[in-house]
Amino acid sequence: MADETPLLVFPEPAVVLRGKGHGGAPPLEFPGTGRQRTRLAPKFDRLRASMEAQTTRVQVTPEGLEPEFAVVLETVGTIDEFKKAVDRIEGLAWLVEWDEEDIAPDDDFYDARHPEKPLSGRLYLVMTNQRGIQELLSLWQRYLQDENAKFPYGQTKLREVFKQLRDVRRWGVEDRITETGVLEYWQEMVSEEDEVLFEAELWFRSTAERRVLAHSALQRVVQSIGGQCLAEAVILEIRYHGVLVRAAASEINRILRDAETELVRLDDVVFFRPVGQAKAPLPSDEEPTEPAVPPPDGTPAGSPVVALFDGLPVANHPLLAGRLVIDDPDGWADTYPTDQRCHGTAMASLIAHGDLEEGGDAQSRPIYVRPVMRPNSYDWHEPPDECIPHTALPVDLIHRAVVRMAEGEGQDGPASPEVRVVNLSICDRSRPFVREMSPLARLLDWLAWKYGILFVVSAGNQTDDVELDVPRDGLGELDANELQTAVLRSIAADIRNRRILSPAEGVNVLTVGAAHSDASEIRNTDQRIDPVKADLPAPYSALGHGYRHSVKPDILLPGGRQLLREKLGNTHANATLQFPARPLMCPPGHRVACPGAGQDTAYLRGTSNAAALACRCAGLLYDRLIRLREQPNGALLEEGFMAVLMKGLLVHGAEWGGRLAEIATSLETNENRSRFSEYASRFLGYGGVDVQRLMGCTQQRATVIGVGTLCEDEAHEYRLALPPTLGGQQLWKRLTVTLAWMTPLNLTHRAYRRAHLWFTKPKHALSLARDECHWQATQRGTVQHDIFVGDRADAFADGDVVKIQVNCRADAGKLEGEVRYALVVTLEVAPGIDVPIYQEIRDRIQVRVPITPE
Repeated sequence: MADETPLLVFPEPAVVLRGKGHGGAPPLEFPGTGRQRTRLAPKFDRLRASMEAQTTRVQVTPEGLEPEFAVVLETVGTIDEFKKAVDRIEGLAWLVEWDEEDIAPDDDFYDARHPEKPLSGRLYLVMTNQRGIQELLSLWQRYLQDENAKFPYGQTKLREVFKQLRDVRRWGVEDRITETGVLEYWQEMVSEEDEVLFEAELWFRSTAERRVLAHSALQRVVQSIGGQCLAEAVILEIRYHGVLVRAAASEINRILRDAETELVRLDDVVFFRPVGQAKAPLPSDEEPTEPAVPPPDGTPAGSPVVALFDGLPVANHPLLAGRLVIDDPDGWADTYPTDQRCHGTAMASLIAHGDLEEGGDAQSRPIYVRPVMRPNSYDWHEPPDECIPHTALPVDLIHRAVVRMAEGEGQDGPASPEVRVVNLSICDRSRPFVREMSPLARLLDWLAWKYGILFVVSAGNQTDDVELDVPRDGLGELDANELQTAVLRSIAADIRNRRILSPAEGVNVLTVGAAHSDASEIRNTDQRIDPVKADLPAPYSALGHGYRHSVKPDILLPGGRQLLREKLGNTHANATLQFPARPLMCPPGHRVACPGAGQDTAYLRGTSNAAALACRCAGLLYDRLIRLREQPNGALLEEGFMAVLMKGLLVHGAEWGGRLAEIATSLETNENRSRFSEYASRFLGYGGVDVQRLMGCTQQRATVIGVGTLCEDEAHEYRLALPPTLGGQQLWKRLTVTLAWMTPLNLTHRAYRRAHLWFTKPKHALSLARDECHWQATQRGTVQHDIFVGDRADAFADGDVVKIQVNCRADAGKLEGEVRYALVVTLEVAPGIDVPIYQEIRDRIQVRVPITPE
């Protein structure tokens, strides 16, 4: 049945001149030539000596190449298009560039306006051989003789690098093994296993010959210690080259004792990483499960548009029977015990039905399921956790799964090509986002762009102890507000260790954090501690920002309330709250289907739940969007726009509301007050989503959607008619504008996203001010979401409009081809006000003939 007040659709926009972007570098002070000589000459000498020693030791590698290693050039400030200069120097090969944040100022480098302000810079990584080192040193000497000396054609950028150079060094052992989680993983594994599996990520080389030789070099070293290279994956489009390695625990112990072994000194390796780290712990069986609710009437029909990549669900559970299309090409079902199929069953239940306590409508379409997790054979728990198998490279597994679904595998056609939304409610605990994009995030970003798929990923769960700044014996004296403040301040102080987990940093993906909310009842006998008020970010939900300080997580949805326990004992001075070691199946939380006697449900919580609910919402939205094709202008909503349109709509329903005041009460200070809205986005993203707002309109609220494609330096203008009866009335009103797109990628450029789209501040006769998220933060990702509010009496005539211009520019090198986007605009007044906004806007939407400026 059609909606009584369905969403509205903009006519095709007008083509206009592109607006100007924002920017401007701070006035930085750099050391002079003499000071740079004193600081850096010894480091360049070490580079020369290191290459000479390596060349003497191994004149030619067994693979037939002269020795090479990666060099890191770290600058304060930025040098655009430095890659072009490197490409002109024989013996240097460009690898990648990364942004560097929070560099402490000193006497050599500082902001002239704000000397105490932390600085930003870049890491430029290049591969060099003997000839490249000689060329680099020659140019360095030329700079020392005259800082303004003329450099060879095309190499002037290197002179600028020398002026801003903070450090120069060889990529070394610490780079390969610190902050990757591999040391902790090795230490855990050697105590339990005779052999250890791990990943070696190799520097991506542009030619197949170089990649073959790099793999051969790794294989030679691994075999020399009695190990084996089990699998190799090369994905050209994301510049990924990974190898799955197996080595004896005794050899790993040797590395842990002495990190200067030949394996970890191998110059072709970027990082050593754990494998199989994306996992979901099975719940504790301390609490009994609940009987299942009766399944809803009706059977799903049509092709799946939502996919679940997770553990294998219990397909014949009464709540899931007939609702899943399971694709198990690896035949995992035969060795996947039914009682251990917990996480996939729970996620399928949430996507299909939502929180069972709420009794919502079931999805009208089946869900495509591809298992990518199975019981962990390395886990000592009984039953074991579910995880991506240690015998698979996660990037390779997810890549093959998406390609099989969308394009086909071998002689088989695509398994489910109509899928537009993929749920990935699993994160890699060994990969908190620090600086560079993880391979899995790069993969999802590229697949989203290539296939027009919205990947919905969970922000990740962070369940370390919450140590309060409260004496141990003072916890019981805190009221609810004081406890909440203590909890939020503890989490904020530990924010570095509570960051979002891979692949949540992806720019094309929709990252979902968890709100401390569900529909269950807490038992009167429950003695655990409720740490924060409902709807605030859950204490376990990982925090942003994302890549280049973009807003992450994008949105919050209920993840289930997690009650905590006080840490017992007297070995700690401050009161400390602890998460359960394994999830409990009792309330509070979301009620979901779970393995059991065929009729069981349980209560679970986590950012996984929140992401699954986002996918559920996307699935419900899809059917409504399809029906809009019968409405005026609806023919513009072609299938290729569905993923980006659902992305835009999900964010469009987000707002901070009263959450900001709660966060500010605990965390706002004199030091962060001027940019507190940007700081708050690390906790709130764009805010909690009101799902009902997305599904339709009211007479006091009109939502209009538009879609289009833009090329570099193009712009579109949309016009929203102002309702005449709104004029002259002094009442609260709000304009919400959301722009979403999928960007192609430039993997060698620190900006990463090739396409930057943005809308300029809407032009209209309303007196509205920007609210909530900081405007600069909203333009760093692939979603711009702004809210404007006001309550003045505005004078305008019938025919006046809100003009919204969507612009496109290149952000990371040349932008080729078209970029799909979706625009969502809502104008509203407070509910109950007798102003027929919806009807008046609907009456004024016309089919527009696009025009171009002369």
